Amino acid sequence: MKQLILFVLFYIVATTTNAQQVSVPANSFIVKNNAAPPGPSGVNEELMRKSRNQRTAGWCFVGAGAVGLVVGLASFPKDGDILFPSAEEETKADRATTITVIGSALMLGSIPFFVLSNVNKRKARISVSSQSTGLGIPPGVSKYVTGVSLIIPMGK
Repeated sequence: MKQLILFVLFYIVATTTNAQQVSVPANSFIVKNNAAPPGPSGVNEELMRKSRNQRTAGWCFVGAGAVGLVVGLASFPKDGDILFPSAEEETKADRATTITVIGSALMLGSIPFFVLSNVNKRKARISVSSQSTGLGIPPGVSKYVTGVSLIIPMGK
């Protein structure tokens, strides 16, 4: 009964909270004087931020899964009859098995986050960006020209 009450309270709190709401000003896409035009200039930074966030989520899943796996394996009953366990030993074994399976699932669930993190990091390396150039541009024309950036790593 205590667990049910705690679960209901946690559920109510979790569903009523608003996480990370950011208000965007209405004039956020207006180009200011000498500012880079909106568009592809922030793509690289956005993809790198997304890659970091996905990698962090992957490591959180791995950590939580490892803790669940270790706790589940450590809490498995060691004494008693294997063929004919008592009801108490059986419930302990069921709990330990459940925690172990959840931990393993969390660890396996981290794999897509790591894969997507690397995909977004690769996309950020090859992206269209707005580059500032002053060579050969007549006065009065914007100095920001769309260009393609390609980074070729030569070693680690």
